[in-house]
Amino acid sequence: DDNGVTTIVPYGSGSGAWIRLNFPVNGTRARVQSQPVNPTGTASTTAVMAGINQTITPLVSGQVLAIITGSIEHSADNGIVNVRMLWGSGPPPINGVASTGNVLTNFITSKKPNATFLAPFSLTGYIGGLSLGVGYWFDLAFDIDSGAAGTASLIALTVTLIEL
Repeated sequence: DDNGVTTIVPYGSGSGAWIRLNFPVNGTRARVQSQPVNPTGTASTTAVMAGINQTITPLVSGQVLAIITGSIEHSADNGIVNVRMLWGSGPPPINGVASTGNVLTNFITSKKPNATFLAPFSLTGYIGGLSLGVGYWFDLAFDIDSGAAGTASLIALTVTLIEL
């Protein structure tokens, strides 16, 4: 029966209904938002970790939405930078180590057209089935294209981790 709050039968429908799911709003689900220190840049042509040390421990659902935004910089004109998001459990990786963990997003690529250009980026990924009470880290892996000179940097990062 349509009660107008948790069960709603679409107008003119003889069967079926919308069932409202009641998710707790305050305090019971894990949430993290931070602005980590800019990681040290890299001149590596193979992906290395940014080491931003961002973790979340799911409490209710084991589902996490991860969003990392910021800007990409390259020290050389026409320099190309690749960046993607990874996740894992255990100790978070440190800056500059080889890419590790589970891939959450594809690489995005930025080509710097001139000396003053910063390319904004946003990476978003979802993971379900995580174990409750276990800490998971989220990080970025980045590199420059092979044959390129210069240094890639990630600047003004904001990390948002939300348990759904």
